[in-house]
Amino acid sequence: MASRIQKRGSDDPDVYFSDDFDYNELKESYQQNVDDLRDYFEHCSRSRDIRNCKWAGKSDDLKKNQEDAFPHEGASDTEVWLVDGKINNNKAIRLNALAKSQIRAYPREASDVQRSAEVSVFLRWLRDSGIANFTREMELASSYGDEKGLMITYADWKPARKRTYKKLFDLDELVETLPELAEILADEERNDEAIELLNSVDGWELSDARVKAALRQLRKSGVAEIPVAIWDKGGADVRTLAPDSDVIFPVYTMNYQDAPECYFRSLMSKVELMAMVESDDWDREWADYVIENHTGMTESQFNSPVGVLGYGSFTRGGRTGVTTSINARDAIEIVYKFERRIDKVDGSEGMYLTVFCPELAEQAGVPTIAKRVLLSGRTKYPFVVTQMSYDARTMYESNTIVDRLKAAQKTQKVLRDSYIDESSWSISPTMWVAPGVDASQVGPGAIMSGPVGRKNTLTVHLSSNQIYS
Repeated sequence: MASRIQKRGSDDPDVYFSDDFDYNELKESYQQNVDDLRDYFEHCSRSRDIRNCKWAGKSDDLKKNQEDAFPHEGASDTEVWLVDGKINNNKAIRLNALAKSQIRAYPREASDVQRSAEVSVFLRWLRDSGIANFTREMELASSYGDEKGLMITYADWKPARKRTYKKLFDLDELVETLPELAEILADEERNDEAIELLNSVDGWELSDARVKAALRQLRKSGVAEIPVAIWDKGGADVRTLAPDSDVIFPVYTMNYQDAPECYFRSLMSKVELMAMVESDDWDREWADYVIENHTGMTESQFNSPVGVLGYGSFTRGGRTGVTTSINARDAIEIVYKFERRIDKVDGSEGMYLTVFCPELAEQAGVPTIAKRVLLSGRTKYPFVVTQMSYDARTMYESNTIVDRLKAAQKTQKVLRDSYIDESSWSISPTMWVAPGVDASQVGPGAIMSGPVGRKNTLTVHLSSNQIYS
């Protein structure tokens, strides 16, 4: 699978946490891990082509139109959806089983009886309504598992976060709700009292600087936009991720929770990126630079991390992808790196998160990362990885439904094409004509020259009922 696996000693600096952060080393590590998985990416691409009935030279009329087509130009080139049908059947069975499943947490000791009942109710609530789009994410996971051999789900809990929204305030409505505000607004020297009164509203947290300007506008025109900080409640965050583009583990990984590092690839809009600056303390200067210089992705970058690393055009499943076709002009690629590191002083283990943009090159005066923090108390990666089989050396070598059915699908296609071609020849066979007639056409209804010396041969072209002599 991998072209090269490097040996690492116990004195490797990647083992220990260091305050001397090396951005170039971070990018090199990411690129090496992606490059090691190139074979797996190609395998997933071929599997997707087989499932979706895509091949080189395919045309909308389902005929072979190339000059070198076999057995002849215009021969049948039909689709057989055997693999896709099997994957969809498996998906339906799994979703039905999940919907009807009985979730129950069993106590380990007598004191856990009450708690086990609460946990059971909580888990059922998560499945039925607590996790947004849970059914859709599980459907996607089932599809990825059969097609790519891995089901990878991001599973975490979103903490409560403060997000700022602009709210349009009307003076009359405000005074009706807060009668004491009318007297305060009449005096421009009492802005602090106005802000304190507005902040007394449950769930509001106003920015002093912005609100003072809004109050002046409110006094002048009676209407103003005031930024209000509202706390999101948070909740379960469950997302199915494509194993060939969204999550990168080292190629030698057997148990994903034992991997020294992993990468989570996310495509964000400009608004989402700036929202993370406000809610998750990302570096504002870094975000501004990335938005200005690295917005927009090519087709190959959008579909796979391979395109991000500057490999140019690449071939997948007989088709060539070119990195000049814009597919997501407003998308920005962001990568979260999770890594385990050891404290060199006391030997304690910690999990660290680094957020960066792989397209950003190190340069003076520009921050290289959005964030680098210790994930306090975390001991496991926020992913759940399920392999379709466990008889391979690494998790990236699992057999898939596509691998097992591709021969059967090809056989059905060959037989179907041969039946159609044979029927075409029977309905409109090749007819003989007099010598000297162009015999370059071959196929059903074709006209071929007769034996040398044979003259005045009368031939009926069955496909058009025309008479040739």
